[in-house]
This record gives sequence, structure tokens and C-alpha cells, in this order.
Amino acid sequence: MVDTRTESIRTRAQRPRARAFTATGMSLALLLTVAACAPVADGPPNPSPSQPTVEPDALVGIDPCELADEETLATYYLSEPEQAVVGEAQICRLRFDDGSLDTDYDVTIELFSTRGLDDIVATEITERLPTGTHPMFEWTRESDGGCVASLGVGDDARVDVAAAGADLDFACSLALAFAVDIEPAIP
Repeated sequence: MVDTRTESIRTRAQRPRARAFTATGMSLALLLTVAACAPVADGPPNPSPSQPTVEPDALVGIDPCELADEETLATYYLSEPEQAVVGEAQICRLRFDDGSLDTDYDVTIELFSTRGLDDIVATEITERLPTGTHPMFEWTRESDGGCVASLGVGDDARVDVAAAGADLDFACSLALAFAVDIEPAIP
């Protein structure tokens, strides 16, 4: 029997990619239409940044536990947050527990103010479609076998949402969906 709560989280993880793909396709069609009708200008084009400018210390002073409100925590069956500092990361520890005996997962929100997406150390990194204004990578953490969704904040900072538990596929669905839902709160 399939647990509908677990399937709901898996579905949420798939939805942002489909929405981003549709929006990207529509944006590409609009861009091609505008480009075909635009006059050709002399001289080099003006470069535009691929993502908004972010202050170097954009994550300094942010409480990672405040990135998710109570409603979002309840949607994902997450426990009360507990803040910690591990190394140079500000961390919010949570626990996924939907009431069944076999679905406990550790979930963390980790803020790295001096380590960007280029600083991820992993053997397999998958680039996901951008979420909001932040590029997103997915990777597996070797230390605990957890799945991580990393959101880039400028070039030198990132927010990681990690989930670790018995089922890696579910952990990845949980991390990706939760990352998408907290992304609007990230500078």
C-alpha cells in the first residue's frame, strides 16, 4: 500500500521542475519572437548577469530555522527546528516523522556564507532547473548517504537542504521539494 503523504512529497518534488520547464519554454519562445522582430544595433551587446547581484555577505546574520514557516514545516511533517553551528555552517536541524515506524529522516537547512556551488565536493552532482532566482544542484553526501539540494546565493554562498534516511529516492524528493518551498525566503 502506498502512503499518500509520502507520495504527496514525491509529487511536490516533481512539480517545480515541470513548472520551470514550461516557464522556460514559454520564455524561450517569447525571446525568439522578440529577437526576430528587434532591429540590429551596431556595437557589442551589453552583458547582463545570469542571476541577480547578491551582496557578498548575503547569508550572514540569517537564522536558517526562519527560512521555513510553521505551515511549511507541518506540510512536510517536520519537527520543531533546532539551530546549531557546525564548522562554518549555520544549521537548522529538523526531523521528518509522518507517524509510521519506518519513515524517520533527518533534515537540515545549512547556510554557507563563504562556500558557493563551485565548492561542493561530491562525485555526482546533477544540475537542476533554476528555482526562482537561484541555481540548484542535487548531490549525495558521502558522510551519511543523504541527498542534498544546494541553492546558489551569488558566487560565494549557498543554502543546502539535506535529507537522510532509509530510502535515498524519498530523501531526494524530500530535499528537493523542501528546497523549492523555502527558496523565496533566501536573499
